[in-house]
Amino acid sequence: MLNLNFRYEDESEIVRFVLFPIYRINKEKSTVTIGVNQEFSYVLNEITTNFTRFELEGFTELRSGYAKQCSDC
Repeated sequence: MLNLNFRYEDESEIVRFVLFPIYRINKEKSTVTIGVNQEFSYVLNEITTNFTRFELEGFTELRSGYAKQCSDC
C-alpha cells in the first residue's frame, strides 16, 4: 500500500502523492490500521462522485493495471 502512488494534474500544476502513508499491523489482535494522507482524503470521501456503485465494483475487479489507466486523465 505504501507503493500506491497517485498523480493529479490540472492546468496549473502536477501533484504526486501516496494516499496511504502508513499502516500498522497488530499481530496479537489480528488488526490492520491504515492512515490516510489527510490532504488527499477527499479522494476516498468523494470516490462515488465519478462512479456509480456498479462501475466502481467492475473497476476494482480489473486485474491489469494497464486496464485501469484512464485515457481521459
